[in-house]
This record gives sequence, structure tokens and C-alpha cells, in this order.
Amino acid sequence: EEKALDIYETILLQEPGHVQTLCNCAWLYYSHKNDAERAEAYLETALSREPGNPDANHMFARIQDEVHSKHDEAEAIYKQTLELFPEHVDTLYSYGNFALDRRDDRELAAEMYRRGLAVDP
Repeated sequence: EEKALDIYETILLQEPGHVQTLCNCAWLYYSHKNDAERAEAYLETALSREPGNPDANHMFARIQDEVHSKHDEAEAIYKQTLELFPEHVDTLYSYGNFALDRRDDRELAAEMYRRGLAVDP
């Protein structure tokens, strides 16, 4: 992961607004380094460049939910992302987890998981 971060940081030096690289950095910082603050900064930059990016919105929603306990905001982001990208698998699974863990809505969770499995078994 350190090597990947070094590569991504080098890319960002050459192209600071490369949205997918910003998202990749955010994912590594959040998932592997437990640094939500830094991940969120990368995501904010990505979203300022491309507000509808599904990867950035997915990660941003997770951080709003898991770190800041802004559950309503996270849910709104999940729903908006799935309206624009109904087959975005990461969002389907995360929203399914959210529905189960935060809303105790097993029916919605099952629907999200079924949709995710239909796209990527």
C-alpha cells in the first residue's frame, strides 16, 4: 500500500485533479491507514472536480456514516448515487450494509444485495 500511495502521489503531482487517482488515494487512506480525515480531503477535491463521480460519492457516504455518524446525509448520497449509477456495485453493497446496520431494514438490504449480485456475482 505504501508503494501504491507513492505512485498515486506522483501521478497527482503531475495531474493534481485526476479524479480516479484522488479516489484511489482516499480509499487507501481510509481502508488501510485508518486516516478518514485525509481520505475525506482527497474526496472533497475529487468531488469539486467531478461532483457526480460514483466512486467518490460512495466513499464520501461511507465516511459520513461510519466516521461522522451523519446517517441521513450518507443515505441521501447513497440514493443519489444509485439514481445516477444503478449498477454501481460498491454503492449497492454499502447501502445494503447501511440499511441493515443503521435502519434495521432487512428488505431494503436484501434488495441492494440482490441487485449487487445481479451485476457482479
